[in-house]
Amino acid sequence: MDPLENGLFDLPDYEHTEDENFPPLPPPHSPGAGDDADGDDWTENARQTQTEEASKPIKRAVKRPQPKLDAMRLTSKRGLPA
Repeated sequence: MDPLENGLFDLPDYEHTEDENFPPLPPPHSPGAGDDADGDDWTENARQTQTEEASKPIKRAVKRPQPKLDAMRLTSKRGLPA
């Protein structure tokens, strides 16, 4: 099966198409003296995040250890039956 015969590599001609026009991006928020008045205090936000994380319950892992199958254990009284 030849990909050139099936037209798999026929790409559209993008040379003569125009790009879309998008509105300009808004200016970035610059840090300044007026940040505290706006209520954008990063230390306050950090404290809120810490209290939210502290209130989550701690997940405990369930450990189910696998017995080691060495020669001593296998040939002992409690090991494999003969």
